[in-house]
Amino acid sequence: MIVAAMTIADRGLRTEWTEDEWMRRFRGALRLRGMAVGVIRARERELRDALTEAGQAAYQEYGPPALIKLEADEAITAEWEPAETGPARKVYALTDVGRQRLADLDEEWRSFIAATDALRP
Repeated sequence: MIVAAMTIADRGLRTEWTEDEWMRRFRGALRLRGMAVGVIRARERELRDALTEAGQAAYQEYGPPALIKLEADEAITAEWEPAETGPARKVYALTDVGRQRLADLDEEWRSFIAATDALRP
């Protein structure tokens, strides 16, 4: 048996994205959903135009790409709440779909741990 491992740097959740970085991830998410390149370009143009008109950055308006995917998969909900000071903030909550997905991932993780523990002498 060959076991390959790699170390993943602990970068934490990014709090800032350049527009180009965010849009690159947005395009990637649409490609994963099987959208045609022409449709992806049109969606990106629409989004950029709307954000420019509103004076917002994609990250400020929509958040990290991973959360957008979870919201699209109906694993979380998001809503804007006013803040006592500063701008409104987007608050996320798990849905029943998200709780089930989390339980499934937890079970997969536990199975992985049990399998790796079985390899120890």
